[in-house]
Amino acid sequence: MDDIWQEVGQDPAFPWSLDELAHLAGIGPERLRRLCQRQYGNTPMGMVKSLRMRKAADLLAQGQPVREVATQVGYSNGLAFSTVFSRQYGQAPSDSQRRALAS
Repeated sequence: MDDIWQEVGQDPAFPWSLDELAHLAGIGPERLRRLCQRQYGNTPMGMVKSLRMRKAADLLAQGQPVREVATQVGYSNGLAFSTVFSRQYGQAPSDSQRRALAS
């Protein structure tokens, strides 16, 4: 099942859906949901979100503009991206970037 998450990590901007992920895994959506919950303690779409935010944090640390990062990880709405990122990391993307670049 780790192959699915590698593929998501390689293309985080793709509009992933539960059905698409289940198709990649070769199992039904409900089975994928149960397996993810058991193995990772998260839903499949929660895993997608986590991988997107991890990629976003890496891109921000490289100094890429916040708007470009949002697009690269699948968010067309900068406010939505900022909200999700802030919930995940406890700080705004721009604050995260400033801290990473100052280190």
